[in-house]
Amino acid sequence: MILYYYPQWICICTWRFLKLFTESLWLFPCRFSSIPRFVLVALLSIFALLISYLHLSIVFIEHVAFSLFGRVKPYPTVFIIGPPRSGTTHMHKLLATDTNTFSSMKMWELFFAPAVSQKLLLIGVGKIDAFFGQPFFKFIQFVEKKVFKDFNSIHKLGLFNVEEDALILFHLFSSYHLSFLIGKERSYKHLNYDNGVPKAVWAYYKICVDNHMRLNRKKTYLSKNPFFSGSSESLSTLFKASKFIYMDRAMNQVAPSFFSLKIFLYRLFYGKQPDKIRCKSILDTLLFWREAPVKGHSKSVTIRADFKELTTEPVNLVNKVYQFMGIKMGAEYKNELVGEAQRAKSYKSEHRYSSTAFDLDSLNPECF
Repeated sequence: MILYYYPQWICICTWRFLKLFTESLWLFPCRFSSIPRFVLVALLSIFALLISYLHLSIVFIEHVAFSLFGRVKPYPTVFIIGPPRSGTTHMHKLLATDTNTFSSMKMWELFFAPAVSQKLLLIGVGKIDAFFGQPFFKFIQFVEKKVFKDFNSIHKLGLFNVEEDALILFHLFSSYHLSFLIGKERSYKHLNYDNGVPKAVWAYYKICVDNHMRLNRKKTYLSKNPFFSGSSESLSTLFKASKFIYMDRAMNQVAPSFFSLKIFLYRLFYGKQPDKIRCKSILDTLLFWREAPVKGHSKSVTIRADFKELTTEPVNLVNKVYQFMGIKMGAEYKNELVGEAQRAKSYKSEHRYSSTAFDLDSLNPECF
């Protein structure tokens, strides 16, 4: 089957790149100041294409080799879904603290190591770096603080943080995260609504998760993806006995926060605000993501987690989640959870935005 998927991966990657990049050319304002922004978008996009070819090829070759020794053993999976800015990151970090139970992919894996051999290589580099006092690790953290300084007030980024594993689909230019950089909203609609997504795309995602779990046996795979909120049926088909945590937050809080993020990055790359058509499409998608997780066959394996309870009574909510999943909470994690909960209660987001700044009422007045 992998021999059948590999040429599809290359075709999907190439076609999606050409389509999205071409669409982006028409998004730049016709002025001199757009030139450096165009160069930035072009360089990032071409780099993503080249590294994607590398990753796809290594994953393919490695999977052919692994197939000679049998498949990876089935493992339990938990997916945190719900519209972006609904507390998915907070819940993800709370659960990921229980490293005896869960395992999640970190950003360095998603960007640079989808294959087992790549993971082992970078883990080895990390051990050598640690032997010499972590100079490389400290340098990376220094660079991250400089590069992500403005963005971290919205969403903290870091190569060593657990992150949304849908990012791994950027190797096929089939991740909605890329909409922050290139392409029009309509070119991501089939992904956001899980409508007509090629089987080869889901196959690649499954293989990459399998690769992570080859090094983390006897654990539950923990995923957090707001952009998979409409994909619970496909995920249930890919991963047997999977369960879902649906983060529920009022749309009049979710939408302004997400629009603030979208507009920040759109201004960064294109020097202007997105037009009303794009904003309407974004809002429609948010509304779909909010309703989709509680519909369909996956409803029986989904627990609803209220954002307010997450911020006020996180220990109580996490206990409910563990009971729902049928997982016994260890004593060590219980103590860590209390500390995390105290920090969470005192945490105040640095993300500042006005709920009335985006004129969302004019896009869909019934929702606000």
